[in-house]
Amino acid sequence: MISALENRGIDAVIERGLALVQTAPVPPREQVTRVYKLKLSDETFEVSRLPDGMLSASGRYLDRIIHTTDFEKPFQVTLLDQRMRKIGVEKALRKRGARDGQNVMIGGHVFTLGEETTTKR
Repeated sequence: MISALENRGIDAVIERGLALVQTAPVPPREQVTRVYKLKLSDETFEVSRLPDGMLSASGRYLDRIIHTTDFEKPFQVTLLDQRMRKIGVEKALRKRGARDGQNVMIGGHVFTLGEETTTKR
């Protein structure tokens, strides 16, 4: 007889349960195949040519970082430059034909493309 109230037979139940668990066969591991889908990055942008011939780079992330930059603060301009380099804005503009000294539109603002950095006009 087993009684939790009278504390009888509990040890025998626990020992029997432990023995069953220890002798139970281990089920084979299921082979899991994971599928990863590429999600469009927030950092994607497009380069296009405006009707007046000026090159333009625009995208959700790019527009946001341009609009949140305070161009009066050098560290924010440096951070913007690093972010644009990381996502390849200048490289993409140059691939489409942009040259040093040429005005380009990035995130709705006109910049002059330079050798070291892109400066806002």
